[in-house]
Amino acid sequence: MLEFTEDPEWQRKREAAWGPIEDHIKEGLTRRRVKQFKQYFMTGRIPEGVHIPPADAVEHFPVPTIEGIRYCLRENYSREISDEEYGVLVRQLSVNVNTIYGMLRGEQVKLFAYVMGERYEKVRDFPFAIGGEKKQRKISYEPEKLLRSALIKIDEWLSGDNYFDQAPFWTNFTNYLSSLLSHAGKGHFKYKLYVSGELKRPKSKEALTLKLTCSIIRKMEQAHKDPKNCQLDDEKKAFLGDFRKELNAVEKLPGDLEKIRREIQIQEGTVTPSVIENFWRRLRHKGDPNGQ
Repeated sequence: MLEFTEDPEWQRKREAAWGPIEDHIKEGLTRRRVKQFKQYFMTGRIPEGVHIPPADAVEHFPVPTIEGIRYCLRENYSREISDEEYGVLVRQLSVNVNTIYGMLRGEQVKLFAYVMGERYEKVRDFPFAIGGEKKQRKISYEPEKLLRSALIKIDEWLSGDNYFDQAPFWTNFTNYLSSLLSHAGKGHFKYKLYVSGELKRPKSKEALTLKLTCSIIRKMEQAHKDPKNCQLDDEKKAFLGDFRKELNAVEKLPGDLEKIRREIQIQEGTVTPSVIENFWRRLRHKGDPNGQ
């Protein structure tokens, strides 16, 4: 698989690509260690007697595809990896899949689905045995952590604040996002927290998760109400439309999220409040929660 790494033209391009990567990783490393990483970056083969953590090996493997990563983890690790290294590896192949050097967007999507599935599962098998290990390990990832990572990247993309030139791979997984919401703890979605004012400057993980969720739902409703005059581009509007359909299909949203979502829909004019809802909204005198 790695014969092409001996091609002089490929080596020249790979050498040119190494400079920025060295600048990024060299802090705190010895020259010898940097040289080891470079040798691996150029060849895809970990030098004899050298240990490179599997997540780092995956991130810089010369073949950034599912097949390449399978090869990397099987051929470069003859012994078991530690539990800590395995945990970092799973993060690299899930929430950090976009950081794998040279991996195209389509491959990011395929790799995430290969490792994590199409919908969230509390426990699932890692897709193959790593290196010299005889059994496939288990993947157990807290839904709130996955959800928060996804929401951060999506909200930054929708707001035009992130540094990616393309949509995050998460936008291909609206069904996965809705399944994460179904499994997330209800403590992240309390109406009392929604109207508390804490979402302006969230100090807890729960407040941050709710703030991001509400921000995306609000953009979703704005795009749904007036798609022609919405400031978002067609790709973003299409994602929000698909995600809205997924949310509509969820049998039970966690905690008070259905109530919070309806309040946002009322504020944005995409649903008409009932007489009773209007009565209680006037009674609360809360105005627009979160100052939005």
